[in-house]
Amino acid sequence: MSAGSILLARQPILDVVGRVAAYEVCYEGPAIDEDDARSIATARVLIEALATIGLERLVEGQPFFVRFSPALLEAGIASILPRGRAVIELEATASLSPAALAELDRLRSGGIALAAVVATEAPANPALLDRSEYLILDAGSARAGLEALAAPFAARRLRRLARHVATHERFTEAEAAGFDYFQGPYFVQPEPVATKRAMPNLFAILDLLVAVHRDETEPDRLAELIGHDAALAHQLLRLANSPYYGRRRLVSSLVEVVIQLGRDTVRHWVSVLLLTRLANTKPPELLSIALVRAQMCRGLADRARVDRLGAAFMVGLLSVLDALLDRPMQRVVAELPLGEDLRLALVGDPASTLGSILGSVLAYEQGQWSGARALPGLDDEALAASYVEAIDLARRLRRTPQPIAMPDDTDDTGGQLASGT
Repeated sequence: MSAGSILLARQPILDVVGRVAAYEVCYEGPAIDEDDARSIATARVLIEALATIGLERLVEGQPFFVRFSPALLEAGIASILPRGRAVIELEATASLSPAALAELDRLRSGGIALAAVVATEAPANPALLDRSEYLILDAGSARAGLEALAAPFAARRLRRLARHVATHERFTEAEAAGFDYFQGPYFVQPEPVATKRAMPNLFAILDLLVAVHRDETEPDRLAELIGHDAALAHQLLRLANSPYYGRRRLVSSLVEVVIQLGRDTVRHWVSVLLLTRLANTKPPELLSIALVRAQMCRGLADRARVDRLGAAFMVGLLSVLDALLDRPMQRVVAELPLGEDLRLALVGDPASTLGSILGSVLAYEQGQWSGARALPGLDDEALAASYVEAIDLARRLRRTPQPIAMPDDTDDTGGQLASGT
C-alpha cells in the first residue's frame, strides 16, 4: 500500500440547521482503531497520503474526525495531525495506560480534540470521558431510543454527535434528544412531507441542463440555449465580467462568454446556477455532493474511455434529484423529461454503463471500496484521482465570486466545530 494509491473519502458532519461542521475521514485499510503493527503501518500511510493529497483539498479547512486506538496514541502518530482541527476518536470503553493518558493530555494541550465513541452498553472509561470534548453515539445500531442511549452521559458537558443517521425520522429523533451534530446519508434522502413542494419551471431547468451537457453542443448552440433563460444569461454575463476573471474589456455576448471561458467552464456554471434554484431550501452540502458526484462520474467515464462525458456528468448531477424534490427516484424519472439512458442510470439499472459509473461513485462516497472497484478497467489510482479532482472542482465552483447569492455564501464557516480545549 502506498500513499499514492490509498483510497480516501470524506463524509460530512452537519449541525442542526444543515451546515457542514466537520468531515469524517474514511479510507481503505486495516482499521486504525486496532492494536497491531499492521494498523499502525496503515495509519502512517494514511497520514502520508493526507500530506501528499493535501489535507485542505479533502476537508476544505473544516475540522475532521479520524478513529484511533490506545496503541496508536502511544506510538505518537496523532502528533502529526494538524492542531486546532483534528479530532481523534477512541472507544469510550478503551483501557488507557498511563502513557496513553499522558499522550492524550499532551495532544489536547496542543489543540487536538478527543471524541469518545459509545458502541456498546459497557461502562465507559471515566478517565477518557474526562478528557473528551465530543460524545459519538451510533444512531444506526442503537436499539433503544437515542435519548435513552445518551442519558448516562447527561451530566457531562459534551457535544453530542449522532453517527449513521440514515433517515429524516432518525435525524428528527436525534435533534429532539439534544444532539448537536449528525453524520449519515439522511440529507441525501427524500424528506417525507405531507405536501410535495412545487418546482417552478422544473421541466425547463432539466431540459436546459440536459441540452447544455450534450457532448456535441457547439458554442453557438450552447449560447443560444442559455439565452432562452434570461436570468441565467444575465448571471453568466455578470460572472464573466467579474474581477475574478480579470477581463480587460467587457464581454457583451453569450457567444463570447462560451468562447472565452470555454464550454466546460460554462457548463459547470450553468449546472451550479440552475441546481441552486432547486436546492434553495436544502443543506448546502447537498449541492456540493451533486457537483462532486457529477465530476467524479465524468472523470471515471473519461478514464474508462466511455465516450459520453457530458451524460456521465449529468448522471452524477441528477443523482440528488430525489432529495431535491422529496420524491422516490423511480417516481422522479417517470415524471421528468429525461432520456432513457439517464433514466436507467438514475434507478441503478445493472445493464446501464452510466449506472455502473454512478454506482462506483456512490460506493466510493460511502467508503465501500469493493463496490467502488466494480467498474472494470480502473485501478485505485484512477479512483482516488477522480475523487480528489471532483472535490477540487466543487470547491472552485462554490468559492468563485458569484453573480447571485449561493446557499453557503452568507456564512463561510458557519456551523464549524471547535477543536481542542
